[in-house]
Amino acid sequence: ASIPGSQLGDTVGSMAEDSCVTEVKKEVMERSEAITAHAKELEKLLEKHRNAITSSDFFRKVCADTFRKVDIDGSGRVDVAEAYVAVLLFYSRMSMVVKGLTPPSVEDVRTIVHTVSCEDGDEQIDETEFVTLLVLLFEHLVGRVLVQVACTFLVIPVLASKLWDLYYFFYLKGTALGVFVPRSIGVNLVTTIVIMVVVPTALAKYERRGKKIIKETVTSM
Repeated sequence: ASIPGSQLGDTVGSMAEDSCVTEVKKEVMERSEAITAHAKELEKLLEKHRNAITSSDFFRKVCADTFRKVDIDGSGRVDVAEAYVAVLLFYSRMSMVVKGLTPPSVEDVRTIVHTVSCEDGDEQIDETEFVTLLVLLFEHLVGRVLVQVACTFLVIPVLASKLWDLYYFFYLKGTALGVFVPRSIGVNLVTTIVIMVVVPTALAKYERRGKKIIKETVTSM
């Protein structure tokens, strides 16, 4: 018995529709699994690279506020240019707490955006990926703060005291200037001069080292 043309057409159309629905469901499932896997990867990345500062409520609040400021269309995603503006805003906020921070280049930000983005080669990231970007950038921040504190309050005052004592012994002892200039003023003067010279140099060297580590970390991902 032959199948009427109209019934055959309906059957073929129904099968094609079912096949199309199946393909869509498969794509949705694969996409959902990819997003879930990516979220787990980001969580592992955050756990590995967080420090005392990037784990703080202050850091999370500044991240959220900064992201909202640059996400002008409210899409929940920002491109490389917007992400870089956000990084600059974030650095300006953090510089109130940690003095002398220098922001990364736009190419450094672009590289990390490509790394943390859910889509390969995508130049847009959501808020979670943006937080991951900043955590990577600020991974070395605790070490930088410790270097700054150690230099300013421990190493340099001791060094300045020794330098002033040597200067006094060889050049000022027994002179009128040595009598009228209190040791505390001399030590403070030397401390100020050394801080102006040594601290910026030490911090710049540490930041270069930190940025090199960031690049190596991103490259290895």
